[in-house]
Amino acid sequence: MVRKQLLLVVVLCLLVSIPAYAYTAKDLASFTDSPVAIAWADGGTIYVAIANEATARRQMTIELYDRYGRNPVERATLIVPSRTVMIESFSPRFASDVEEVIIYSYSRTKRIVVQRDDLFSVRDYVVPANSSFTVGVDFHAIKGNSNSGSLVIDQNFQISGTNRSGQINVSTFDNGYNYNWGNTIQYYKPSLELRMWIPWMQGVGVLSFGITHLPDWPGSRAYYYAPAVLVYGEDFRLVDVTNYPKPNTPAEPGYSNRVPK
Repeated sequence: MVRKQLLLVVVLCLLVSIPAYAYTAKDLASFTDSPVAIAWADGGTIYVAIANEATARRQMTIELYDRYGRNPVERATLIVPSRTVMIESFSPRFASDVEEVIIYSYSRTKRIVVQRDDLFSVRDYVVPANSSFTVGVDFHAIKGNSNSGSLVIDQNFQISGTNRSGQINVSTFDNGYNYNWGNTIQYYKPSLELRMWIPWMQGVGVLSFGITHLPDWPGSRAYYYAPAVLVYGEDFRLVDVTNYPKPNTPAEPGYSNRVPK
């Protein structure tokens, strides 16, 4: 009986100390399957970015599903021009319940998860090549209840679907404590910001990297993926038909490419 109680305590400690945000390699691989696409949530809005790598325009249908996955909560059919990345948005009634997006493009069907920024923060999920890119990290949430250990950031990011990669640098780090004088110690929200330069490229790909948490407690290491970001090269244009903040380079004027129901 005592042994079962100890085991229960260990399991509960692990559940408390591991953040809920954790995507798998399989989830990230699905973003790069043709057509390349990612989805993310921002408040009550779900954004979907799709790339058409063909030399002709294509009709693509987007369906949003909640955790039950029975019927789509939102659906839209788009006409995506050739060599174009298009961002579309949806505002379903219960956006927090939307977990999956299904995209139909001719004979292809792909499923992608909706990303949410529990541990990381990014300004843009769609960025041009040959530009700077920053990611904020809530390292306090990643370490959880661990009192000691290490956070190991990947040395390089990868852009899947291409042969491009680049170095990840720590641009800002503040542990949240400051001692200046006397018996006063100030504390505030800790911060960690990573900066990287996306190299020149053509085509489209998905930028990814992660952080490994190595607490001193043996056997409890964990790897956390940063948000997957769609990168487009100079041979692509961006069409943003939403009010989503624009990336570092101007997008084409926004217009609706939805096919009337």
